[in-house]
Amino acid sequence: MNKFLKVLPVLLGIILLLAIGFWYEDSMEINEEETAESTTTTSSEAANEPPKKEENLEDELQQKGDQLAEEYPNSLEFMVYDLDSEQTYTYTNEEEDRVYETASIVKVSVAMLLLHEKENAQEELTEEETERMSSMILSSDNDATSALLNESLGGYESLQMIFDELDMNDTTVNLENWGK
Repeated sequence: MNKFLKVLPVLLGIILLLAIGFWYEDSMEINEEETAESTTTTSSEAANEPPKKEENLEDELQQKGDQLAEEYPNSLEFMVYDLDSEQTYTYTNEEEDRVYETASIVKVSVAMLLLHEKENAQEELTEEETERMSSMILSSDNDATSALLNESLGGYESLQMIFDELDMNDTTVNLENWGK
């Protein structure tokens, strides 16, 4: 459990950094546009502005998605969950369903599955598992990921268990890869 508590902040930090990185570019562009277009607004005026409505958030996400899709003409999909309204918003520039390879983000699933199983069994990570998990997360080590899957978790099929448990209904394991 102690190792779980030590590794959990690292995993959460990685997820947070990914989210911040995506929205950082957006906020920089918005701030530059607002600075160029707006007059100065006092903090009291800003505090009196009503909060954005759900429709505005959905429109903003749609506009940002369209802008990104135009700048980067590849397939683009994202999902945003609004904690305040408990609404989920999705964007895609694809007209049909598409299959995506999970790439290195699957390593978070491998780490969570390993930690979940160790916690349920009330066991500590072995020194080898700790080293592999560290290498997997910090260095994106594919060999360490495969070793954890095969030696500690019982193979690729074990990933489907965590996907099913988390109701990730559109995520399935490809037995030749980590997932898709």
